[in-house]
Amino acid sequence: MVRGKRRPRLGKTGCLFWLLILIVIVIVILYRGKGSFKDTFHSLKKGVERTAVVVEESVEKKMPDEQDPVIVKEDETAPEPKKEPDRELEKGPVPVKQEPKEVPREEKKSAPEPTIKSKSLNATLYFVKIDESEGSAKPFPVSRTVHYKDSPITRTMEALLLGSTRSEKENGIVSFIPAGTKLISAQISNGHLTLNFSGEIEENYSGREAILLELSQIMLTSFSFDAVGRVTILIDGRRKGYITGEGIPLKQYYTKQDISQLISGG
Repeated sequence: MVRGKRRPRLGKTGCLFWLLILIVIVIVILYRGKGSFKDTFHSLKKGVERTAVVVEESVEKKMPDEQDPVIVKEDETAPEPKKEPDRELEKGPVPVKQEPKEVPREEKKSAPEPTIKSKSLNATLYFVKIDESEGSAKPFPVSRTVHYKDSPITRTMEALLLGSTRSEKENGIVSFIPAGTKLISAQISNGHLTLNFSGEIEENYSGREAILLELSQIMLTSFSFDAVGRVTILIDGRRKGYITGEGIPLKQYYTKQDISQLISGG
């Protein structure tokens, strides 16, 4: 709030001054007509000196709390009240609620795939035995140990395509299946075996009899498995009506009864 201007109050000094004047006037009145003016003047001078001494002592004994009041100016703003400390802060930090940690679940370990043990088979492979003295060539069985895991027929046919060994060749045992022929796939369903060979199987240029012996090798080796009742030959995934340039017909499928016809050249 803005305080109004107060009228200045006379201090003790001002009061004593007027008191001095009043004493002078009283002395003048009391000594009027008594004695000479010089005596009156001396008396007045002593009274004035006494009054001045009293005034000086009064000024020296002036108390600090009797100082003139401080006038607050309009542009001065009252100090802001002190903020009381927040009681919540005095209580200490608020504990943080910790959520329960999730316990990681143990991952179920998948069972390792069972290791398939390799098996062995005493397979019968059919090559061709050439008898130069008689001038004949006939299918000839050879016993061979074949290792496999899940498909004994596939591994047996792959062993046939590798041809005869060096010692077998020295004894006149050869193969009429062209070198480089590969087995693309072998599938059996309900006793029906489908063999898919690469195109090299047609690269037999030794005549009609050599091609029939080639087919005889494949059929006899396939039917050595009791589960096989019929055999179909595919070339690069396609079924053909003829094989090689000799025009040897390919049946839709072969049975065991067709083997004798192949051997006899029919």
